[in-house]
Amino acid sequence: MSPSTVSSVTFAVWNAHWQVIQEVHLNPLAYETGSATGIFDLLHDAVEAFHTFADHHFHFFARGFLSTSPTLTLSPQLPPDVVLDHLLGRISQEVHRLQQIAVQRMNGFLPGVALRELARADALAALALQPALECGWLHPRTQIVTYFDRLIPGYRMPYGHLAFLSLPSSAVKVPRDLLAVLHEAGHHVYANGTLPVEEAAQSIAIRGWVEKTLHQDFAQHPWLMRWAAEIFADVYGCLIGGEALALNTQLQAQVCAVGSSTAITPHLLADAPHRPVPFFRPEIALAVLRRLGTPGAAVLAGRWGEWQEDALAAFDEAPALYHTMLRAVFGDVEGDSFDSAAAHIRAVLSGFVEALLDALIGEDTGGWPTLDLPGFDSSRSEADNWKHTNAALKALPQAERDVTYPAINIEWEAWRKRICARVYAEASIIPPTDGTRWTVEQWMPIYLADGWTAEARPRL
Repeated sequence: MSPSTVSSVTFAVWNAHWQVIQEVHLNPLAYETGSATGIFDLLHDAVEAFHTFADHHFHFFARGFLSTSPTLTLSPQLPPDVVLDHLLGRISQEVHRLQQIAVQRMNGFLPGVALRELARADALAALALQPALECGWLHPRTQIVTYFDRLIPGYRMPYGHLAFLSLPSSAVKVPRDLLAVLHEAGHHVYANGTLPVEEAAQSIAIRGWVEKTLHQDFAQHPWLMRWAAEIFADVYGCLIGGEALALNTQLQAQVCAVGSSTAITPHLLADAPHRPVPFFRPEIALAVLRRLGTPGAAVLAGRWGEWQEDALAAFDEAPALYHTMLRAVFGDVEGDSFDSAAAHIRAVLSGFVEALLDALIGEDTGGWPTLDLPGFDSSRSEADNWKHTNAALKALPQAERDVTYPAINIEWEAWRKRICARVYAEASIIPPTDGTRWTVEQWMPIYLADGWTAEARPRL
């Protein structure tokens, strides 16, 4: 046995770390949420469900590696210490999220205006996810809670039928920042939703379907794979938010032109690992509006095209420089100039958006329930356009919650079996049999946890 695969810390020590998280964080959180009513009934159930789930998850690996009768084969690349430290990091991240959500809802912590904005965000999130619920993409018992934080991409929720959607605290003063909830709703659908497969009388995970489609039809464009989650979230958000969200996407891209309202800067063409290049990102929403036949689609497309032309014209040598930058980001793009290469990228991006829309709404573009937000009126100034949009967002009712909530918990064993069954089938892995030690490839899907968290913070 290689020394690198042997744990340097005993089960008792790792278990002590887990005990600290329970005694210092989870148990007090369960007590606080259990002593209040309203939304705290839901949060208390969420804390209890997570506590039970995390305990099973941790001990599957801690006992599996470190007990006197281990059930898991050691991995040379992932020693037990690394696995357990990462698992406790994931658990700590979720504890932090639950604490943050609960504290923000406690009386006296946030000012009244912020609490009212959270209630309004809850209502907007419920409207945003309603189509996914009606289409059967999400579990019908899904409960929705919003909270203030930096925007955290949606992640796979393993322990309950819950949608925790973050929004920027700036929404308290800038109502249009509430629109971020629509994008985050798209992330939740991408990470947790399923699409029906009629010919197979079953369903397929939306994320899995998108990845499969990319591999089959867009394999020559690897940058699409990096951006898949963000593109899907933009598409779903625009299906809900319409022109208001499309205009907001354009303004966010323009903010990247630091130092001037027109001059393009390298930030607009900078390659972020998981986010579309700002110069092209508004094209996603425009493709959705064109598919929906939205009246303001042409006006918004013209607005964005004019801004791009003005930005490029700000520097005489910019096109050559930016063509080089395009090749650095997108690889061997077609076209020997910036304009021709950019046209090729737009066409590929639009084609991918169309493939997503084919799966999500098909030909039924008229029946999609886009929110009744003011469209973009070219006869008004942008300030006036946003004034009307802000007024509509402020007019949203505050969320009224039921006094009772359906059971939202997911049993760890059921989750484990579902994940393993899918991955084993896809990768032709033989399932473990009773009494045999799990191989690395057999326990790896449980460790990866199907994208449970977007990142792992240090342990609490």
